[in-house]
Amino acid sequence: MARQSQGFVYYVSLTGITGAKLPNLADVSKNVEKIRKVTRVPVAVGFGVATPEDAAKVAAIADGVIVGSAIVKLIAAHGQKPEMVKHVAEFVRSLKTAMRAAQPKHARHADPHLSSLKARQTCCSNLTRVGLFKPH
Repeated sequence: MARQSQGFVYYVSLTGITGAKLPNLADVSKNVEKIRKVTRVPVAVGFGVATPEDAAKVAAIADGVIVGSAIVKLIAAHGQKPEMVKHVAEFVRSLKTAMRAAQPKHARHADPHLSSLKARQTCCSNLTRVGLFKPH
């Protein structure tokens, strides 16, 4: 499957429920390297990433970081309040800053425009999931 993939491979870093604790990073790193041996597309890691610190740790070993539940929880905490978007944007910015500082220079497809686009797509995807954003 990895050999036929396009875009990126989403490596689910743990079994269990989304929003759980960040898994053993040594195991994640080994598995990311195994995946890289069979695909040329970037490898993004998700599940268990909830803080900027978590995002930085994962960014140091993967090409991308996927944060879902932490953003959904933040949206739920602020509901339909006007400041909800501001809080989510600040959180996503903090994730991005931490990831940029930690991501190795040799990461595949480390195009800042592409990572910014993926961050916006991830955020919009999560907003859509909870009914707060309607794509065109």
